[in-house]
Amino acid sequence: MKAVLMMPSFRGNRFGGRWVKNGAITPPLGLLYVAGSLERARFKVRVLDFNVECVERDEFCRSIREADVAGISVLSATSTVAKELIADVRSINPDVKVICGGPHINVSLKPFPGADVTFMGEAEETAGEVCRLLAVGDVKRLSDFRGLWLQRNGAAVKTGPPVVIQDLNRSPGPARSYIDPRRYGELVGIRVAWRIAAMDSSRGCPYRCSFCVRRGIHRYRHRDAANVVDEVEQIASAGHDLLVFNEDNFAALPGRALDIMREIKRRGIRIRIMLQTRVDAINEDLISAFREAGVWALILGIESANQEILDFYEKGTTVEQGRRVVELADRAGIFTYGFFLVGAPAEREDHLRENVRFITQVPLDFVGFNILDYQRGSKLWAQEVRRGGIRPEETVAPTGRRFGALPYDELERAVRSSYRAFYLRPGLYWRILKKCLRARDFTLLGFLLRFSLKLFSRFRMFALTEEPPTVAREIS
Repeated sequence: MKAVLMMPSFRGNRFGGRWVKNGAITPPLGLLYVAGSLERARFKVRVLDFNVECVERDEFCRSIREADVAGISVLSATSTVAKELIADVRSINPDVKVICGGPHINVSLKPFPGADVTFMGEAEETAGEVCRLLAVGDVKRLSDFRGLWLQRNGAAVKTGPPVVIQDLNRSPGPARSYIDPRRYGELVGIRVAWRIAAMDSSRGCPYRCSFCVRRGIHRYRHRDAANVVDEVEQIASAGHDLLVFNEDNFAALPGRALDIMREIKRRGIRIRIMLQTRVDAINEDLISAFREAGVWALILGIESANQEILDFYEKGTTVEQGRRVVELADRAGIFTYGFFLVGAPAEREDHLRENVRFITQVPLDFVGFNILDYQRGSKLWAQEVRRGGIRPEETVAPTGRRFGALPYDELERAVRSSYRAFYLRPGLYWRILKKCLRARDFTLLGFLLRFSLKLFSRFRMFALTEEPPTVAREIS
């Protein structure tokens, strides 16, 4: 039995000379978990990530013709491309069984158009057996599995609620051998690592931020510290030079985070680490443990420099906590990336100016701004559905369409102005140079210089026709 698992490109699926690279920081971890499940079911698996891999059309057609199962991971941003990919696959091999899963489906909880089977929730425990039954034509037994949408006599049939794996320690992990880690490791098109690996030590989130879809998907679950460090050790032994923890909030349980870092140090594991966390979970002991374990960069969900806006987002954090964590990390020599979200209904011009003052006063090394979208599964989306501003079938509704106090074009101008204010400061480069000298690691200095050249090459500095670069979008 053969299976082809695919990650559609954010830039559209093209082949050969028409292919356009969309550099990514990490491999598609969810797809690799599914690849492992199929491998254990004795499938010969091929993983195609169209964002980073140029595939010739003839080669693609040959793989699809030989496949029993074609799997597609769907993000909301690639849902249209995924539908086009399904149509292409079926035109090549009408007999192939198409399965779909991924974040978009976990938010919509609906069958994906064109798929024979749609997985809701976490598929790594069941995907192998489900695909084996599909491949041998034993479709009646598929009803025994929870979390599926099946096609029966032209109608979609749901077999139960989404699958949520309770004990993450039992997971055999992703099958990393199906991708080339050298194809990843890019931020906004600039390489920062040569052999990168991603892993998750937890899933879900215990917090209830009003803009986040995590509150509407899965409850928080975590792996034991020793179990996590076992995988870290395997990754380091395989020769990877950067490890990214894929979860949104690594330090949701500060004591567990501390245990993981101390165990990494105790075992003498040497690898650069990048992770994302909230600002209220970090203290001096944890920052010290991060530094000693090899944490190289922290991605911080600061969101806003105005307490009124933070309270609207139900973050449960304060502006001062954000400032303190950045200062602690800077003193420890850890690079920081501050993530900000603009476009809350109550947001005014003075709030945006507070963001600029904040990012230019605290020792952040990089910043990224996104404009708020209302996404299905978030509290903001549910509230607006009840008010009639969003149709229940919509998955994403941009703030600028009708909800924000400030016009969308004004928010875009504010974002570009914020980038200019932050990155056009000589003191920023001097401070990062000193931090690089201290760490004896010039990777991020090179990144910043190349990134800045990109900015300077644009006369208007983030033209309206281009989306401003942001690191967090690529990590997630």
